Amino acid sequence: MSEDQLMLLEQLLELDEGLTDWEVKFVDSIDKQRRAGRALSPGQAATLERIGEERLR
Repeated sequence: MSEDQLMLLEQLLELDEGLTDWEVKFVDSIDKQRRAGRALSPGQAATLERIGEERLR
């Protein structure tokens, strides 16, 4: 996971509202995957960035 992706993940984890139920589950899943030391697939990375663009900007 790149530094930019990690920062984005941390920002999304801190959001109290504004994410759909599916997005909350996705972000939590990505965090668990990161903690387990597994890399993101290209599709997961693209989805994470899309959520960040839609919800943080």
